[in-house]
Amino acid sequence: MSSSRAVTALAFLQFILQEGSTAQRFSLAILVLVELSDLFDGKLARRWKVTSDYGYILDAFGDRAAYVAYALAAVTRSQMSPLLAYGIIVRDFGLFASRAYFTNWSKFVERDRLWTKLNGILARVLLWCFLATWYDTALRWELLGAKSVAIVRYLHVITCVYLAFSYYALMLLIYRYWKRTPKRQDE
Repeated sequence: MSSSRAVTALAFLQFILQEGSTAQRFSLAILVLVELSDLFDGKLARRWKVTSDYGYILDAFGDRAAYVAYALAAVTRSQMSPLLAYGIIVRDFGLFASRAYFTNWSKFVERDRLWTKLNGILARVLLWCFLATWYDTALRWELLGAKSVAIVRYLHVITCVYLAFSYYALMLLIYRYWKRTPKRQDE
């Protein structure tokens, strides 16, 4: 289920970049499917007692694929700044690289799970908000009306604050895990 997010995120991106309300509705439905798979894959794996380090890596891979697809769609469709999208993507790749470097990351993360989860939730919510402004116009919901432009400006400011917090938190996590990890022979 985790690795399927890479394929469904690609399908989401394909449909959101097409014109026409049918494609746009499909993209929204796929976005919901991607998020539901992320919500339930870990819960189901724990319930069925099939968790593994491999599953943990696949889940992280699926998350990265979704973030990249959402960020690309937000830049293309929602007037999100490419620099902010880049900041979200690079921060997430930094987290992924840290997990690869610190082989005990999965053991360390339990103590910091709330913060890592909170970061992922905040990134997704910000990207969804950018996309929601576009869906509001594209699907003619017209819930935001003229406020859409102002909302996008506020989302840029909030995303800047989020990125500052997020990079700082990532640096603290890396430093903490570096202090806990025995030095490698190749260093």
